[in-house]
Order: sequence, then C-alpha cells, then structure tokens
Amino acid sequence: MKGHSEASAVARQSHSDIASYLELLRASSRASSTVGLRLSQLSRLVEAFPGRSLRSLTTRDLVTFVSKHRDWSTGTAYSFRATIKDFYGMLLRDGTIRSNVAAELPRIHVRNRAMLPAPEDLVVDREDLGERTRLMLDLGARQGLRRGEIAQIHSRDLYRDSSGWLLIVHGKGAKDRVIPLHEDIAERIRANGPGWLFTSSRGYGHLVATSVGKILTDTLPEGVTAHSLRRRFATKIYTETNDVRAVQQLLGHTSLDVTQRYIGPRPDSMRAAIAHS
Repeated sequence: MKGHSEASAVARQSHSDIASYLELLRASSRASSTVGLRLSQLSRLVEAFPGRSLRSLTTRDLVTFVSKHRDWSTGTAYSFRATIKDFYGMLLRDGTIRSNVAAELPRIHVRNRAMLPAPEDLVVDREDLGERTRLMLDLGARQGLRRGEIAQIHSRDLYRDSSGWLLIVHGKGAKDRVIPLHEDIAERIRANGPGWLFTSSRGYGHLVATSVGKILTDTLPEGVTAHSLRRRFATKIYTETNDVRAVQQLLGHTSLDVTQRYIGPRPDSMRAAIAHS
C-alpha cells in the first residue's frame, strides 16, 4: 500500500510540474498547438521513467531517453530537446531544482540536405487521392501552408472581398496572416460546412499537425516530405512573379533570408543553364 501511495505522489508531482509549465506557456500566449505538443512530449518522458518524478531525472537519464529514439526525424529530436530544456529551465527558475539537468543535453546536428521542391507530377492532377487528402495536398502545394496551419483551418477563417476568397492563416508563434485562395480550393473548403475543416478522430476539435504530416507523407513517395510542398509553392510563385517579397508574405516568414532558402532552382532552368556552358 505504501509503495502505491508513494508512486501516486510521484506521479502527482510530475503532473503538477507539467501543469505549471503549460500554464506558463499559455500566459505567454503560445499557440494551443504548441501547448498540446509539449504536453504530449513531457507525458512521453514521464512514461519512460515509471515510478520516478521528472525532478529526479539526471542529465544521463535525459540523454538515454533521447538516444533510444533513433527513429525520430531530426525535427522531432530537435523539438523534444527544446521542450525538455525549456521545462527544466522553468523548474530551475522556480527554485524547484538546484541545477538544470537538461542544460548539457547534446546538440541535435542537422544534416544540410538538399531542400528540393516536390516534383510537379506528385502534386498536380492526383486522381488517385480521396478529397480530404487531395485538399491537404493542395493547401500545402498550391497555397504554401504548413501542416499545422492546414490542421487549424476553420470555416470562420474564410471570407470574401472584392478581389475574391481570402483565408486567415494561423501561423507559427501565434502570428496570423491573410492569403488569397484559389477559387476551387475556397469552394471545397466551403463545401465542408461550418466548423473545423479537418476534424480529429475524437469527433471534436481539429487534427494535430503531426496527423496532417503523416497523411501527406504517406501520400508522397519515400524521400519526398510534406514540407517539400511549401518549397514547390515558393519556387513556382517566384518563377512566375520574380517577387520574393510576395513569396515571403504568402509563406509567413519574418526573415527574407529564410524565404530565399525555400526558393529552389527549377530543374528545367538548371538544364537550360548547363546547355549554355
């Protein structure tokens, strides 16, 4: 009985610490998707060390936890590390722990892969897809939306002015932007009716970003990521308009340097250049 009581107390302590951390995030106006993601990540950390509080974990424990998940993508590993460091930083500031055991977590080394846009034949005239998946694909490839932005689309975000249909996009860092919509995409969103465009399997709320990412990744061949749809969008828009500022605003980037990294050379342009060498 005592062992069960102690385990319950340990669990309550960890959940209380997590609740305090999430409250801090909300007070900082962090997006609900960010709060949900960090709750999920810290819950996985709790599950990895049954019977122990998060306060009791050591740097070695945290390194072991991260190193066991070799199947994580670089982005996932980077996100987990950031969450763990931020959480333990809060505990340190509150005086709950004496030192930040997450401070010495090794850096996640990001491989500098070629960031190529999704090939045209993978995103145009895909008759093999259901309407739900096709709409997600179009929102990424033809509207340049991130997976989290696709997940959060609601009927109230759609409106029309004298120029046509517009969409309020809920971007990273709680930064909204307004983008014009292709007429056919706007009509397909409207046909969905009131409420979230992509409802979660729970029957309420919207899909999370990871679910949208998985659906898109499963649709694309190996080696082609969901994020490459945004690169396809950026490259095509820039090629047709030569307006990098417009691309920046449509993608929701605060830095022009980031936008320029999204714009890839089109293979036909590269081949034409080689022909003149």
